[in-house]
Amino acid sequence: MADDKQKFRTGIHRAEERAGIADTSAGAEAIGEGVSRMAEQTSTFAQDSLRGFGAVSDASIALASTFQDVSREMASIVEDGWRHHMDGMSTLASCRTMPELMAAQAAFAKQSLDRAMEAQRRLAEVVLRSARSAGDTVTSAAQAGMERAA
Repeated sequence: MADDKQKFRTGIHRAEERAGIADTSAGAEAIGEGVSRMAEQTSTFAQDSLRGFGAVSDASIALASTFQDVSREMASIVEDGWRHHMDGMSTLASCRTMPELMAAQAAFAKQSLDRAMEAQRRLAEVVLRSARSAGDTVTSAAQAGMERAA
């Protein structure tokens, strides 16, 4: 048993010599400094990760808002389309002669085409506005990250 303790002490002493540590208090101090640096780096990493998570969260919110805006616009377009089609059907049903029917049908087709182009324009504006907003959110988060890194 005493022989095992001596071998252990000898092993510790050789490890200290190889590490360039004169005594165990210096070794403990070196270990403490290493642990302190590791804790500091871990804290910095955790803070950077939290900021990154915040940026991802902000971008997700902007994306969800985009989907919501597009959904509202689509619902509005569909509602307007139904109303337009019901009015058109009513107009077509009230025609009494073939020339009246053909004129009403041509007008209805032209209005439908105009409304489809207008709906596409409105939808494109919503998507563009939302994409700019989401882009601004991501850009500001990236710039803030770059400033912190510098």
